[in-house]
Amino acid sequence: LNLQEGDFLLLYSDGLTEAVDAEGQRFGFDNLIELVETMDTAHRSSNEISIDIKRRVQKFSDYQLADDTTIICLKV
Repeated sequence: LNLQEGDFLLLYSDGLTEAVDAEGQRFGFDNLIELVETMDTAHRSSNEISIDIKRRVQKFSDYQLADDTTIICLKV
């Protein structure tokens, strides 16, 4: 895998995409991709990106996460 300056690699546990809202809908891969694509990652640290993703998933699930939500973001 060749990464260029400004790229980042996002690793996460299944609990992130399996988080559910009040209606039982999963956050899912598509929402995660959309979330990352709309974030200003160029001007943020890997820590800020990780924290923002985690907060948005927590809000989506009304802070009722049933599984771990490990996030590792590596930025070049």
